[in-house]
Amino acid sequence: MKTGGKLMSLKTRLDGRSEDNNLLLLKDRDGNILAEVKILDSQSVTLEVSTENGIYVEKSNGWSSEKYKVEAYV
Repeated sequence: MKTGGKLMSLKTRLDGRSEDNNLLLLKDRDGNILAEVKILDSQSVTLEVSTENGIYVEKSNGWSSEKYKVEAYV
């Protein structure tokens, strides 16, 4: 990924069996949703998501990279 600013990286697991952990959202600094990533079956998947500075990941279980501005495995 070509970046113009600081990169935020996250490794996370989504679980299609759980409404609390089956999607993540990409949001800008103002909280506007830029994209939604959702698992569509009953399996789980591990993802690595990288974003430009100012774009944050928020999971359906409430976790947000805006609150934890470090590389993390959730």
